[in-house]
Formats: sequence, C-alpha cells, structure tokens
Amino acid sequence: MSLEGGVMILTWVTILLLGLAMSGLLRQVRLLSVQPSLSDRLTLPLLGRQVSVSDFGLKPGQPSLLLFLSAECDVCRLRLAELESALSERDHRNGSEVIALYRGDAAQKPSQRIRQFGGQDPLFSRLHIPLTPFAAIVGDNGSVVHAQPLGSQAAVRDMVSLLEGYA
Repeated sequence: MSLEGGVMILTWVTILLLGLAMSGLLRQVRLLSVQPSLSDRLTLPLLGRQVSVSDFGLKPGQPSLLLFLSAECDVCRLRLAELESALSERDHRNGSEVIALYRGDAAQKPSQRIRQFGGQDPLFSRLHIPLTPFAAIVGDNGSVVHAQPLGSQAAVRDMVSLLEGYA
C-alpha cells in the first residue's frame, strides 16, 4: 500500500468518526428541546390533584391559594410578608382564601389575611411538594389548577393575580 492509500483510508475513518460524533450531538440537542423545563417538572405532577379544603375550614366551591412553607426557611418568611403586602395592596375581598401550610410547626406570628396550619407533612407528601416556598391555586372544584415555586416577589404577585382571576 502506498502512502496516498494509507492517507486516504485514514481520512475516510476520520470522516466516519466525525459523522458518528455529530449524529450523537444532534440527538442530545433534540432531547434537550423535548424535555420539560425544571418549572414544568416541579408543577405538572401537581396539576389536577384533589385537595380537601374543608380540612382547613373552607367552603368547597371557593378558589384558594395554598402556600407550602417551612418555619425554618428565611425565604418563606420573606415571601409570606410579600404576599401579605400584595393582598393588602389589592384590597383582597373576592371571597378566595389564602392558607399557609407548614410541614412542622406554623410560624409564630399569626396573620389576619392568611390562615396558618402546622403539621401538614402528610399533605406535603401526598402532593409531592418538591420545595418551599411553593404555591398552588385550588379551583372551585377542589383540584389544583395552577402551581409554581415562589422564587421571587414577581412570582408572589403573579399568584395573587391568578387567584383573583379564578374567583
């Protein structure tokens, strides 16, 4: 075999290996575009699940905002204060209720606009709440119609706006 023949074989092998690598990369890119976002993976399993709001003294047929919080969580306390502020700014009178649910003990400071219930670990487990602070809107039929993590002040305000839309 001549030098030219060896170079030609080596060139074809290199082209073949590059083609295989390129097809693998394209498959990975396609999978990235198909997989749900982190927000979707957190909220989609919750949508449509039934929540018995009568356990919290609420009348069925009334939209409610459920907050899933932890008493030890600094961000949870901050989001709760932001929610209080957002509710007072909007003069929240549309008949919907806001309930703060804690895995362990409820926060020490009771709120006038937000009912608080501690010891809700079974509900956290049943609904597979992934993190705190987290919020879910329960529609008038008792099922979760919207859910999202409360990672920012804007997310809190969005949930209040959505709650008013369901009422």
